[in-house]
Amino acid sequence: MDRYTMALMIKRTTTWRYSAVLLAMVMLLSCHKEGLPVHDEGHRMVLVYLAANNNLRGEALNSIRKLQQGAKDLNGSLLALIKTDTAAAYLLKIKYAAGMSIVSDTLKSYPLANTSDPALLSAVMADARSLHPARSYGLILWSHATSWAPPADIAIPESFGADNNREMDISVLAAALPKDLEFILFDACSMGSIEVAYELRKNTRYILASAAEVLSTGFPYEEMTSLLFGGVAELTTAAAYYIRHYQQQPGPEASATVSLTATAGLDALATTCAALVDAYTPKPGFVLKQLQTLNFQQGVGVPAYDFADYLEQNYSQPAIAPVLEQLQQVVIYSGHTTRFFDHTIRRYSGLSVFLPTQDESTRYKAYYQQLTWDKATGWSRLFQHAHH
Repeated sequence: MDRYTMALMIKRTTTWRYSAVLLAMVMLLSCHKEGLPVHDEGHRMVLVYLAANNNLRGEALNSIRKLQQGAKDLNGSLLALIKTDTAAAYLLKIKYAAGMSIVSDTLKSYPLANTSDPALLSAVMADARSLHPARSYGLILWSHATSWAPPADIAIPESFGADNNREMDISVLAAALPKDLEFILFDACSMGSIEVAYELRKNTRYILASAAEVLSTGFPYEEMTSLLFGGVAELTTAAAYYIRHYQQQPGPEASATVSLTATAGLDALATTCAALVDAYTPKPGFVLKQLQTLNFQQGVGVPAYDFADYLEQNYSQPAIAPVLEQLQQVVIYSGHTTRFFDHTIRRYSGLSVFLPTQDESTRYKAYYQQLTWDKATGWSRLFQHAHH
């Protein structure tokens, strides 16, 4: 049950009842001021990229409202690119508003835009920086996602985004992004994987993401937006707010995982993993069902398991000690609810990793070997050892 399912099962009423109304509010209440003057340099500019031309459009507009509610006394500028069911995308300047109305100014429109086009993402990033230059930049990527999954390969076929049956795979996403981001926050399912983090390590200093699914309600921006304009301590607090928010929800809605990863340590982590793969063999025929899974909707996305749980169950402590030590340096914060839907979370180290069955090795191996994580570690050499 990922954001697709939750949007339909839990958010269907609000999503479809209010989508058209809220979209009209954006068009009527937002001031169209394209070509606004460049603002003075601020501490940080954060861009929220809402790729919502899909069944999350109502929740995207709700997120705009929550961003407005959290946008009081920011140490910088907050912008949002949103596309729902229109042909155009709109770049908004988010302003503080306590109520329900969407009052943000429209800075620029992008006719016939597809939010899964990497050229659009690059152009929006450049425009946002031109209009609101700052000393540092943060990015929130908001949409559907399935970790590093090859586009058009699975039932919900995207690594990130979903716009008119088009997606971006993780390597394309990395190429489209600048190399100097302070953080990337994924308000999207399953992007807290070692494969994603390693692919994006040269784009950003920190990644805030969930290794498991993200419910359609997403992050509590009304509580945490101002924290996105601080340092690593504030980003850690933002991650903790996310978990606290979902711990307080009723029933199956009390489902969340999150981690804050420092990308500076990922190359050292890959080095220790490469040494492990070269020197040691995991337990013969290790059983995947015994590992902590981190994808809780069967048949959606690529199989993902807790990184540390795999290591601890399949190698001796001396063999994995260097890896676990470096993993602790990389994962600054990790948190989770007690359960995710009807599954107990007994182990969560903050990052997931792919471990296929032998059948999945045939399906994914060629693509997986293109990922920078596999090139650095030889991780796909482990595929032959996995069993149900």
